[in-house]
Amino acid sequence: HILVHRDRVSRKTLLCTEGTDTETFRRRIMEMLSTEDASIVSWQPSGDSFKVHDLNRFKSEVMPRYFGCSKISVFWRQLKLHGFLRSQNKGTYSHILVHRDRVSRKTLLCTEGTDTETFRRRIMEMLSTEDASIVSWQPSGDSFKVHDLNRFKSEVMPRYFGCSKISVFWRQLKLHGFLRSQNKGTYSHILVHRD
Repeated sequence: HILVHRDRVSRKTLLCTEGTDTETFRRRIMEMLSTEDASIVSWQPSGDSFKVHDLNRFKSEVMPRYFGCSKISVFWRQLKLHGFLRSQNKGTYSHILVHRDRVSRKTLLCTEGTDTETFRRRIMEMLSTEDASIVSWQPSGDSFKVHDLNRFKSEVMPRYFGCSKISVFWRQLKLHGFLRSQNKGTYSHILVHRD
């Protein structure tokens, strides 16, 4: 896809300004709530809403990771656009289809399946954000390599793919048209290129 290119489209454009479909946005909310520090943002005890506790850290640490920008007004508009309701408890939001106990993060991200464009977008986001000692572009810019499999499984996969089962990740790569090179742990896709 033309948009999947590190130097053509920034992460901010992909996540913050392009507009995200409602299912993907809800998925990111679920991922955020199951991963992030509860002192910043967390589920309310009932499990049917979430609250931002530390707005400064939310804007600087959480928003760029999941939504590609740190403008809180954009995030609030996205919540409203995707059907989230603001409660009278300041900073608390809910959605009828987003509940802590109904759908696990693993179900949403790991087993449900992701459309190819979203999967490629996550790969691009991962390669532009993560520590190059764990996963990085190859020098040619036409493939990427996982350098530290243990850290990739424990740190990177949960953040972008919702699970740490490497076999699921490899199957997803194949399903979405990525080719495995003879260089172990290296994958490429004709539409995913650094330059």
